Amino acid sequence: MKWHFSLLFFAYFFISLANAQKITEQRTIGEMDAQYMQAREYGMFKPSALKILSKVDTTLKDMKAFEDIQKMALHFPQTVSLQEIHYTSNYQGKAILLSGLLLQPAGESKGVILHHHGTIYPAAQKLAPSASEISNSQKDHFTQELSVGATLASNGFTVLMPDYVGYNTSKHTEHPYTLNKINAQNSVDMLLAYSEANAKAPKKVYLSGISEGAAIGLASQQILETRYPRQYQIQGGYFYAGPHDFSGTVQWFCQQEKARTPVAAIYMWSAWAVAEGYDYPIREIYAQKAKSYRKYFRPWFFLSGQKKPEKLLNKEFLVTMNAAPETHPFFKVSKDNSPIYWQPAAPVYLFHGTHDGLVPTLNSENAFREMQQSGGNVRYIPLAGKGHLSGVMDYFFQYLDALNTQSYKPTP
Repeated sequence: MKWHFSLLFFAYFFISLANAQKITEQRTIGEMDAQYMQAREYGMFKPSALKILSKVDTTLKDMKAFEDIQKMALHFPQTVSLQEIHYTSNYQGKAILLSGLLLQPAGESKGVILHHHGTIYPAAQKLAPSASEISNSQKDHFTQELSVGATLASNGFTVLMPDYVGYNTSKHTEHPYTLNKINAQNSVDMLLAYSEANAKAPKKVYLSGISEGAAIGLASQQILETRYPRQYQIQGGYFYAGPHDFSGTVQWFCQQEKARTPVAAIYMWSAWAVAEGYDYPIREIYAQKAKSYRKYFRPWFFLSGQKKPEKLLNKEFLVTMNAAPETHPFFKVSKDNSPIYWQPAAPVYLFHGTHDGLVPTLNSENAFREMQQSGGNVRYIPLAGKGHLSGVMDYFFQYLDALNTQSYKPTP
């Protein structure tokens, strides 16, 4: 009897120890990331391209969403093929099947562009790159963004557009919204999978992204420069209106007396996802109880949802973030989620509309300051009078000009 009791005791001890270790792993993204890289060295979670599906050729003739796309057609010199690609990556310590869109020029490729899309609402699965129709007539920003990828490919570049966790093949998994390091690793895995499946894949790599995708793109550049300096030749990163400084953005939102409803909804979703990703107690942030962040992101929220941060956030959290943010534990979490504290070797161009009411300009300004102080090769290009969406085309055509010319001088 004693022998059985001892056996049960030791079994309980080791199970408890394993669970405790699991909880510890979830607390720090950096620790999880390091273990993932170690596991990869032993052949686990190795990115690989499993399928290439649904090849479609386009010349942009059917793109009639709005005038900006017609402007792109003038910069569309060659036919482009679009292919859905499935690849394996890692998420929360387990292998996961992810998807994305591969766009290839008819002629020889000048290099690979890893382009990252902006925010896609949880219910809008059809807007994921590999699920989108390039002839979609719906007037939304993502049709425009997909057109950006197609135009880049038509100018002679291989373009990879990851869907991210939570879309297409992984649609039953919650998207880790604005968890920049996790999304960046999944993005880099798409590049690694493509390279593995294509022995002649170009080594020159450019990075770009819009809104949420800009911060993911910047974090991806950091991963590629620090971990794969021999495997790839990073040519530069071109990012538009990204939430690069997550800690600064949280402070900004807390200081708002009344935020526009879409802003409030998006930031509630973002804070919830980051807190969950870092295993941070949700109740310390929110004033309301909710089983899922989706409660804050349903359509009714846009029409009649609460807009005031003081009504949405925990009072103690709000007071501390306004008075002494550095002292709050969530500030450390937010700072760790900000991919701006490093020294980029390849050029980084940060574009941002000066009238952006969704992602404040402090993101690009602070990112520029931090990376410049570290000795990084970085430029900040404010787009005068432009908002979050209205500045996309200004950004894009400067980006396209940079790719097609040897010398590039940004214009505000």
